[in-house]
Amino acid sequence: KIEPKLRVGMSVDRAQRVGAVGRTGTATGPHLHFEVRRADRPIDPLALIHKASTQALRGDQLAAFQRVATLAMTRLAGAGPASVVATSAAQSNVC
Repeated sequence: KIEPKLRVGMSVDRAQRVGAVGRTGTATGPHLHFEVRRADRPIDPLALIHKASTQALRGDQLAAFQRVATLAMTRLAGAGPASVVATSAAQSNVC
C-alpha cells in the first residue's frame, strides 16, 4: 500500500515512510519494491550514502559511540553461534 500523500515525481527523505509491504501474485512473502532513480535511470542508493559528506566523531561524541558499540558487540558475541551450539548439544543429551 503506497503512502496516500505521495505522488509521482515527489522527492522523499531518508527514513520517510513510503508505503507498507504486502503480498501479491506468486510472491512467497511480503515485499516492497524500492529503487532510486536519477535522470530516470536506476542508481545504487548505497553509492549516494557513501558520497554524502559526513564529519568524523570527536571528543565526547566519539567516546559515547565507542561505549555503545562495545556494549553492542559484547551482546552480539554472547548471542553468537557458540550459544546455539551449546543449546543444541544440551538438547541432544536430554533425548
